[in-house]
Amino acid sequence: MTSDGRLSYFFPGRVDVRYATTCGELDSARFFSFLTAGESRVLGQQEGQPLDPLGWQQCAHPPVRMVGEQPGIYAAFVVGAPPARTPTPTDCHISAAPGQLLDAVFGDGLTYSAAQALASRALAAGFDGARIERTNCSTFRVVVTGIPDDAKVQADFRAETARVGFQVSYAPALRYPEVAADIAAVPP
Repeated sequence: MTSDGRLSYFFPGRVDVRYATTCGELDSARFFSFLTAGESRVLGQQEGQPLDPLGWQQCAHPPVRMVGEQPGIYAAFVVGAPPARTPTPTDCHISAAPGQLLDAVFGDGLTYSAAQALASRALAAGFDGARIERTNCSTFRVVVTGIPDDAKVQADFRAETARVGFQVSYAPALRYPEVAADIAAVPP
């Protein structure tokens, strides 16, 4: 299923061209994509199609896994079964840059929904610097950045997080793209 009519040329008779508005509309699809730029974006909005890829990643039934994205141009997903090949960060134009000091990692390799819940818990517990970073097409991590490379500071921070139910690890600082923690899920 896609909103990109050009795919009908490459896959004649196998493409359902329409604007999906709910997760349930993807039940019979194996692949789902949509364009996110220019007139395609405007038409999608007019048809009521949610256009934030993170909203689609929150579909539980059927599960939707991103396999490719060029932000501001397109998003592509496999629906139902896992993709034939695990996507790489490059497939979604994700790259990391060196950061400063250390990262306190609250969770890594998470779905967006799990990262959203973990970041919400961390913020509610007073860790105001908690943020969600996207590490691959469909995986995220929750971090607090800027932890000094000082054993006492790290021990104090680890004890503070443990008191409220978190287990953190420390990693060399890498900045992945930060994503908002409040992206609404596409309706079931």
